[in-house]
Formats: sequence, C-alpha cells, structure tokens
Amino acid sequence: VLGVMLYAHAALDKFLAHLVGCCDEGTKIFIWDVIRNVEWEELKDANRYMGLNYSLLTKTEVLSGFQSAGLDLVEYEDATKYIIPACKILRRECKKRDPDMEVLLNPILCTAFEQGLIGYVYYSLRLKSSN
Repeated sequence: VLGVMLYAHAALDKFLAHLVGCCDEGTKIFIWDVIRNVEWEELKDANRYMGLNYSLLTKTEVLSGFQSAGLDLVEYEDATKYIIPACKILRRECKKRDPDMEVLLNPILCTAFEQGLIGYVYYSLRLKSSN
C-alpha cells in the first residue's frame, strides 16, 4: 500500500519502474493519490499547502503511466466524497489554532477538493499477465 503518490508525480516513470521491480504477478498494489481535475495554473492556492515544484498529474496521465509500466488497473475509486465531510471539522479546528489562517493551510486544500479542482483517488493494480 502506498500512501499518497502525488509526491512521485514528477518522476512517475522512474517511481513505477521501481515499484514494478519489487512485484510479481501475485502482488496486489494499492495506491492513494491526489490528482488534478483542472489546469495546474488554477491550483496556485492549493499548492501553497502542497508546496510542489511540479504539476500534479491528471487521472488520464497517471493511468497512462500505469499502462506504460506494465500495470493493469483492477479497481479505481474517486474517494473525494469521503474527504469533504472532514473538511468542515478541519476548518473549525484550524481556525481555533490559527485565526488568521497564516500558518495552517489545510483548509485551502479542502476548498480545492470541494470545488472539484483536485480529487483523492484509489487505485488497485496488478502486473500485466505474461500469458
């Protein structure tokens, strides 16, 4: 199980090559990821929280990377709908600790989830069968 693959988006091909090298045909691979649903330029506020110096990938770009690496998608789920309810709690708690929201930037990311700018997704993968 991989926590969040977004930190490997800049080197996805290399990351997936290493991942595939650690697996055999019986290995189940589970990955949680954050993907972008809009142009990267529209995510400047959200990137204040993430601090990435590269663009998040789209679902299509990630799936293409899996295909190129020899991985089959077994299951996919957009789990963003499960993140959004927690955003209300997160905002309230951040406001208590940082009323001016100068340090705690988590709510910015929540807004991006709520607006559909980014998604929190789950992939289940296996190596392509050699048959």
